Amino acid sequence: MNRIVSKTFLLLVFFCFYMVTDVYTQKNYAKNTHVKFSNKVLGDNYVVDYTFKDHNGQLQTYNFEFDIEKTKADIKQFGVPESMFEPFLNTPDVQKRRAQMTSNGLFKLAGTQLNPDKSAIVAFYRAIYCKPIAERIVETLAQTGMDNRNQRIELAMRFVQDIPYGVPQNVRNDKYTGGLLTPPEILTQYNYGDCDSKTVLFIGILSYLVDAYDLLFVGIPGHVLSAIRAEPISGQTYYIMQDGDYVIAETAGPGARKFGEKGDNYDGGATIERVDIKQNRYKYIDPDSLYAMENAPINKAPKSKFAIRIENKAGKDLLFKISPNSQQWNRFELKNGQSYDFEFQNQSYGYFSISTNQKVAHYRIYSFREYYISWNAEENIFDLMYYR
Repeated sequence: MNRIVSKTFLLLVFFCFYMVTDVYTQKNYAKNTHVKFSNKVLGDNYVVDYTFKDHNGQLQTYNFEFDIEKTKADIKQFGVPESMFEPFLNTPDVQKRRAQMTSNGLFKLAGTQLNPDKSAIVAFYRAIYCKPIAERIVETLAQTGMDNRNQRIELAMRFVQDIPYGVPQNVRNDKYTGGLLTPPEILTQYNYGDCDSKTVLFIGILSYLVDAYDLLFVGIPGHVLSAIRAEPISGQTYYIMQDGDYVIAETAGPGARKFGEKGDNYDGGATIERVDIKQNRYKYIDPDSLYAMENAPINKAPKSKFAIRIENKAGKDLLFKISPNSQQWNRFELKNGQSYDFEFQNQSYGYFSISTNQKVAHYRIYSFREYYISWNAEENIFDLMYYR
């Protein structure tokens, strides 16, 4: 199995490669014979028909409709002007305009590299183009009584894997796109995608099927895939992160890889980018973040591995809520200076909520750890902090 330390993932932009391959519509096109993928115009909508094989080898046909004008406008949003790669006058005003164009185009600047911002792309397109797919996946599984987390992951993988593979242009609609197709482009325009394009689509779909904080982008040289927080089983490839194990999901296709199964391009060395779609309701308490203060006491973990210990260091008595699933909440009172162990039923995380002055803070918390509640005078709210 593979062990890796989390790093910021950068998509390297090779300008010489960009200049050579831009003249091609696509490269390395591959399609499974059973797949049917088409779209047509019906009134004001694109109508998409897609037939693929699910993870049980059964043919499924999904149909979707998307408003034409809205889809065109959304597609136009992605990409940065080619002028961004030309020499420019480095003044504060120019830098500000360039930063705005970068953000508006769903790109990000990492050092000297200008790269598609995959998390921003997912956040921008997921509600309209990914949620309907997620809903059909749940519907399909519910019809056979198979709707659970693992089945959702497997079916979502097959949906994306069966989309024909092809490498798109680096420049479309007079914008540089880094060779990435957005979800509406895959679904309504091109009907194919490469590894990074299909990974973005997959993450967008999966963000409605599992907790988005359980998702990672994984980059290896010349390839992009994803990983999902899960308990690995024998034979699966996974990464050991500080908040748990993440099993890989290879969705480039057109081969039908199972959850945790390595693809041909996998070599083990990777950089990791946590999915951050910003619509997430719950804060992730990272032990490496400011919440893990260097001068904090060493973590005195609760006795049970499924328990969370919370200590009140706010200087006043507190009322807060804890939930195992973010839906069923239990209210608790904790006196100043006291601590208490909260037990979860055979799961490694739960949810914490506290409100002050009509401000509500929500956190996702992990078992076998100790947290403490403090008062944030600057923001006039309570904070949940993590003992290192």
